[in-house]
Amino acid sequence: MRTGLVLLVSLLATSVAQARPVTRFFLDGAVAVNIPVADGDYTNAYYPSPQLGLHLGVEIWLASHIGLAPEFALDGGPIIDRLTNPTTGRVRFQTGLRLLFGFGRGHAFFLRWLIGAELIAYGPGGSQGQGTINVGFATEPGVGMQFHVARRTVVGFLLGVPVGLHSYGAPPTHVNADFNASFFIGYRR
Repeated sequence: MRTGLVLLVSLLATSVAQARPVTRFFLDGAVAVNIPVADGDYTNAYYPSPQLGLHLGVEIWLASHIGLAPEFALDGGPIIDRLTNPTTGRVRFQTGLRLLFGFGRGHAFFLRWLIGAELIAYGPGGSQGQGTINVGFATEPGVGMQFHVARRTVVGFLLGVPVGLHSYGAPPTHVNADFNASFFIGYRR
């Protein structure tokens, strides 16, 4: 078992050392739905809500089937309150990294981790009062796949669990977590 692992790591290191990295700019436009999953107060207060996203970065292919992709993600949309309908909006600014595993002719499976800030703005009837803005910590682990469909175009999907951590002055701190499913169309150059 140990010999097999050493052999696999040696082969991967050799292929990475001999290959010249290939870089490609990427820009993805995403349409998603956020489904509240935690904490209890958050899931009881909000319905599933739509979200739009813009993700950009660089794919760095270290070998033919292994790559890294640093990215910047901007996602946002309304949060639909169960009592007053859309009275709250959320925007996330995050940076992160994708670990790419290529297969086929330009397709890839990837693991993704983002970290940054989440801004929640309350409108009329919002639980924190109209015009209140709260900035908190945000992170999002996830997975995705992209499929090469044209010379510079990919389509794909992302599944993630965005988590926001907010404080409203006095303890306790509030945590919101969603299950996020999104579809994206991307440009690669």
